[in-house]
Amino acid sequence: MNILPINKIILASFAFAFTNFKKILGMSVIPVAISIPFLTIFPNMLEIIQVLIVINFMIIGLKM
Repeated sequence: MNILPINKIILASFAFAFTNFKKILGMSVIPVAISIPFLTIFPNMLEIIQVLIVINFMIIGLKM
């Protein structure tokens, strides 16, 4: 059975992260920056969804 060289794997992952930290940071910051406007309107969206659910149940209740 082969024994994995865990120390080499850990060292290689740190070396990869160190050499590509700008790309990794850019990939993690850009989605957060894009999602900030949507996070600000999220509570309003939840209120609208709740109102629509209540209206839908009221309509279903009237049909029965």
